Amino acid sequence: WSDSLHQVNILGWEEKHESLPLCPDDRQFCIFSVSFSSDSRELLGGANDGYLYLYDREANKQSSRIEAHEDDVNAVCFVDETTHVLASGGDDGLCKVWDRRALREDGPRPVGFLAGHVDGITYIDPRKDGRHLITNSKDQSIKLWDIRKFSTTDAVESGKQAVSNQRWDYRWQRVPKHVRVSKAKVEGDSSVM
Repeated sequence: WSDSLHQVNILGWEEKHESLPLCPDDRQFCIFSVSFSSDSRELLGGANDGYLYLYDREANKQSSRIEAHEDDVNAVCFVDETTHVLASGGDDGLCKVWDRRALREDGPRPVGFLAGHVDGITYIDPRKDGRHLITNSKDQSIKLWDIRKFSTTDAVESGKQAVSNQRWDYRWQRVPKHVRVSKAKVEGDSSVM
C-alpha cells in the first residue's frame, strides 16, 4: 500500500526517482491499475477508494480525481490515442466509459456502462480504435465490447445483483466449483462475445 506512484528512469545513465503523490486522505490507499497515455504525458490510475486519478507528468501533479466506482477500481485504460475517452473496471463488475470532454467536476458521470460480468473486473485492454475493448473478470470470463453499444439500466442492475452474490476472493482463494461450472448470465449483457 502506498500513497504515491513512483517514477524511475530505467533507460540511460541518469539516476532518477520521483514520487508522484496521490493519496487523498489519511486512509490506507493503493493504486491497483496504471495506464500511460499514448503520448506518455499522463498517467491514469484506479484505486481502492473507488476513484480514478489522472496525473500530469509534465506538471508533476495530479490533474483530476474522478469518483468512479462504489468499490475498488482494478483496471483502467485510455481507450484511444486522443486520451479523451477512458475506461474503468471495478469490483462492482461494471466497465464504465468516461469522456473527459463531458465530465463535470461536481458529480462526474460516465457516458456509458458495459454490464455482463457476474463478478469484479480485473483487466481492461483497448483495441485503440476508439470502439472496442476487452475485459477480464474474476468470474473467469473475457468479454469483447463495442463501446458504441452501452448496456441498459436494467442490465447494469442485473450485473450489480449478480456481483453482490459472490463471496470469494480470487487473490487468495481457489476458484470455487460453483463459479467454475456456473452458466450465470447477466440479463441484457451487451458484450459482442
